[in-house]
Amino acid sequence: MRSNRHNKGQATTIRLSLIVGFIIASAAIIPWMPAVCGVAPAGERGMVPQLQKSAYFGMSEREVWACALKGDYAEVVSIYLEGERPGEPDVDWDRRRHSRRDACIDSLVSIFDDGAQRALLEMLEARRPGNEIVEALACSESEEIISGLFEVYERRKEDLSLTVGVARSGCLRTDPRAVDTLCRGKPLSFHARKFLINVPSSATVLHSKAQKRLCEYMMRHKKSEYRGHWLRDVECAEIQDFVRQMLNEPDPEIFKEAIPLLFKLPEDEALRYISHFAQSEDRYIRKDVAYAVARLATERAIPIIKQLLRDPDYAVRSSIAEGMVKSFPGVEEIALKLSKDPASYWVREYAAYALVRMGSVHAKEALLALLLIPDDKENRVASFVVDFVKKHPGIFKDRDELRPVVSLLSRSENPFARARAAELVRMYSLKGFESVLERLLEDEHPTPRREAYKALCKANPDRLREIILHQQSPIRLSNRTECR
Repeated sequence: MRSNRHNKGQATTIRLSLIVGFIIASAAIIPWMPAVCGVAPAGERGMVPQLQKSAYFGMSEREVWACALKGDYAEVVSIYLEGERPGEPDVDWDRRRHSRRDACIDSLVSIFDDGAQRALLEMLEARRPGNEIVEALACSESEEIISGLFEVYERRKEDLSLTVGVARSGCLRTDPRAVDTLCRGKPLSFHARKFLINVPSSATVLHSKAQKRLCEYMMRHKKSEYRGHWLRDVECAEIQDFVRQMLNEPDPEIFKEAIPLLFKLPEDEALRYISHFAQSEDRYIRKDVAYAVARLATERAIPIIKQLLRDPDYAVRSSIAEGMVKSFPGVEEIALKLSKDPASYWVREYAAYALVRMGSVHAKEALLALLLIPDDKENRVASFVVDFVKKHPGIFKDRDELRPVVSLLSRSENPFARARAAELVRMYSLKGFESVLERLLEDEHPTPRREAYKALCKANPDRLREIILHQQSPIRLSNRTECR
């Protein structure tokens, strides 16, 4: 007993000694820390030389565009490659720096002459995140630029931003180099998988190679990331056996991933499974069944679809619309009914997309109704619909139909909706919206400003040049020179 107390007393003494020693050491070291770190004490700030700020500290996105419009691409590249600001973190400065870098990319992509393309390639080679640059360069008609793009990729295979850029580039869908590059990836990234799914079937050899690689990857990985989602659009000889194998798995997570793939099975077998699972109490199973039965695209599926239309869960109804990829007897009438669903914007949205895929004459009417929802104050639904319209630009052949949409979105409370207004003006080359774009150039949020610069550069580059060069501060250039 006495020995235990003695040991505890010794331990306490040792702890106190350590604490006192730490306090004494800290008192001795702390006064020297500012000098070691290059920061002077409060009263001696002038005595320790401060590190130099970036040469472009305080520069605005407007001035970046001024450099690009004057053809000073070397200066734009220098701004893009500027260093970090030394010293204390400054959130406002960091936000301005990102806006400048976005402006560097946007201005060069909007101009996109030979000099601008070479400048973009130089920026990409400098080991900076560059997926947006890759997407832009992929649209170049210069084989020299495209070859340079893949040379950079070969040197920097570990750079995810380059993989993302190549994978998101619609212009490279039929380029064998892109398919080979992304097929080699281990594991396949999200964007690589999306690219391989969307290789067009018209490019027969590449399409077959991409589909086979994706199918092999998904079947090889147990509990792969959402296999049921990725295998929906994959065609390979082994897919039916693979779905049956998943249905027999004891692991419920793998079993559930097979349900949205039931349409891959022969019609009779698929309908047996679908009829059974449509009665499930699990809303997620009913949701996946709804997608599968719509994708089955057969008249025999109509009674089950009508049964699921009465489901109280709006996600089940939206899955039916999402699965309407092909037109078959009776389905257009259902899609039209869903496009007027009173309970959910999202059901109406998916139904409108289904009508577009079917080539329905009612598609445009359904999309316009979503774009002009009066009680959606933040225009969130409209923002998503504009993203869809960007991928299907042929929907609105009469451009005047979009004028009320642009007017509505440009005054939205949601900054991303305001940005979509500028995107529509740029996509459809709408005339008469220069004043709207000029107002968005002064928007408090960077995203509408960014899209407005691009739209005005396309619509009226002379007007943008006049606005920028006349309003540019004459002091800025001398400030940058002094900083250097």
